[in-house]
Amino acid sequence: MIYFLIFIALAGGLFIVSSEALGLPPIATAKGVKTAVKSQQSLLDSLLTVVVMPIVKIVSPFMMIAEYKEKRMEKQLRRAGIPLTPKEYYARSIVMAVLATAITYIMLVLTVKSMSLVAVVLGVVVYFHFHGEIKDKLKAKDKLIEAELPKFIRAIVQGLRTEKDIIKLLETYQM
Repeated sequence: MIYFLIFIALAGGLFIVSSEALGLPPIATAKGVKTAVKSQQSLLDSLLTVVVMPIVKIVSPFMMIAEYKEKRMEKQLRRAGIPLTPKEYYARSIVMAVLATAITYIMLVLTVKSMSLVAVVLGVVVYFHFHGEIKDKLKAKDKLIEAELPKFIRAIVQGLRTEKDIIKLLETYQM
C-alpha cells in the first residue's frame, strides 16, 4: 500500500514538473476553457435548434417565393453567413412569430384577458425581428468593409509608388 501512495505522489509531482517545463496551462484553466466552449451556444440558440428548426423543415417546402427573390435572398444569406435556404429563412420568421404569439396569448388569457391584443403585436414584432436579421448582419459587414477601404487604398497607392506588380500588392495586403 505504501508503494502505491509513493507511486501516486511521484506521478503527480512528475506531471506538475513536466507541465511547467512544457509551459502547459494549469488544469483549472483547461476546465474553464472547456466550459466556455460548451456554453458558447446560448439558451435561445439551443431552443431554436431543438424546437423551432424541425418545424421550419416541415413548413419550408410550402413557402412560395418568386424565383428572382429566392436567388437574391440566397446570395444575401450566403454573404451574411446564415446557413439557411431562403424558404427556410422565411419559414423560420413565420414559425417564430406564430410560436411567440401563441405562447404570449396563452399566458395573457390565463392572467389578464383584456391584454390579448398584445400577443398579436408581439408576434408582428418577432416576425420583423427575425426577418430583418439578414439586413442587420449585412449592414455590419458593409460597415467593416467601409472602415477598411481607406487603409486598403493607402496600401495600394503606397505599393504602386515602389512596385508595379498589382497582384503581389494584393497578396501582400491580404496577409
